[in-house]
Amino acid sequence: MSDEVPLSAQQEAFLAWMDGPDGLRHPAPVTVALRITDELDPDLLGAALAHVVARHEALRTVFCGAGRRRPVVLGDRPPEIRRVAAAGEDAGERLAHARVLALAERDRPFDLADGPLLRATVIRVADRDQVLLLAVHHLVFDAWSMGPLLRDLGVAYSALRAGRPVRSGPVLPASEVVRRSRERWPDNRAAWDEALAGAPAALEIFPGREPADEVRPRSHDFTIGREAAAGVARVARAASATPFAVLLSAWSAVLSSWSGATDIVLLSPAAARTLPGSENAIGCLFSSLLIRVDLAGQPEFGELLRRTRTAILDAHARQDYPYAEYAARFPYAPCLGYYSWHVPPHLPGLDSTAFDLPPTLVDDLDTPGSGLSTPQLCVFEQQGEPMAARLDFNAAAFDEPTVEDLAEDLTAFVTDLSAHTIEASDV
Repeated sequence: MSDEVPLSAQQEAFLAWMDGPDGLRHPAPVTVALRITDELDPDLLGAALAHVVARHEALRTVFCGAGRRRPVVLGDRPPEIRRVAAAGEDAGERLAHARVLALAERDRPFDLADGPLLRATVIRVADRDQVLLLAVHHLVFDAWSMGPLLRDLGVAYSALRAGRPVRSGPVLPASEVVRRSRERWPDNRAAWDEALAGAPAALEIFPGREPADEVRPRSHDFTIGREAAAGVARVARAASATPFAVLLSAWSAVLSSWSGATDIVLLSPAAARTLPGSENAIGCLFSSLLIRVDLAGQPEFGELLRRTRTAILDAHARQDYPYAEYAARFPYAPCLGYYSWHVPPHLPGLDSTAFDLPPTLVDDLDTPGSGLSTPQLCVFEQQGEPMAARLDFNAAAFDEPTVEDLAEDLTAFVTDLSAHTIEASDV
């Protein structure tokens, strides 16, 4: 049996982008790689993963049809789990080969119509040493979903290993979250139209950007040091704001200093789990918020943070909206992806740590008129640690030194900001 379900706002936007003039494109999958230094039974892991797939309808979803693809939930969709062994004379060589194998599995194409759109790979490095890769197509999954997936998988595996039945509480189906979200679209559409009226579609001027009719995705990694990261948190507390608001304000200020723009629409993803119980839902449920930042009058940072905080709160208040209708109006909005966690990704119940892989980037694309892009910022925050950061950019439009300069300007701005005191009265 199978059931057709409604599309989320982000699924609509993804599908519109995927059916491009150059053929079917795919967004980068959402992935996690874990190094498990513990006893691991791949058969039990497969059974635990099957339990999780049965529990979450998004992991049994495929997309049928050509042209207009329809999301259909299958009654039975066994997960794909592969077992491979890393080769090498010593542990270092085997770990290096495990990384190669993990990247190959991560980047292997998915079959949208037949699925599965979730796959797992266990790469054996040695006894009590293996790498687990989980890769999920972005059409059925988002970054928030990785937490519930790992938690449910760890709980199911621990129960099966102990010979106990897997007991899981109720979970809200993704389709119900989407249905309730779509009910709010008509009311929120008017608010978005008002908030974005007259907003510039892109940063028309940006130093170092060359005309481009193709996209060659590349990334530049950098770090916001521990002291500066702590300063961001300190500024946020003093101003009754969030670290995200502080970083969005800083990023807006740097973009304005480069471009001269004083009215900037930025894109940032939000979890969009506002329905009670939806925090444990798995699916492509996130909302791409268009946040309009007012930098007119060269405001001091406290005033800029006040404006930004208001814009963020207003956008979150109307985060259930038909984003695909607005994506075409702001196709090159500068982006800030902010990801925060208290502990690194791990599999509960097993000794495990994150196994770092290079970021997933989409393939090169021919996209005439794509020359108004800007580097896209991603920041990964873990309490008490430096902030890992990354600028994703189009190498057809930007060279590496330009992107490095942009990263250095942002790092210097945040470092200088964190050395000053901002009082709540300033915001």
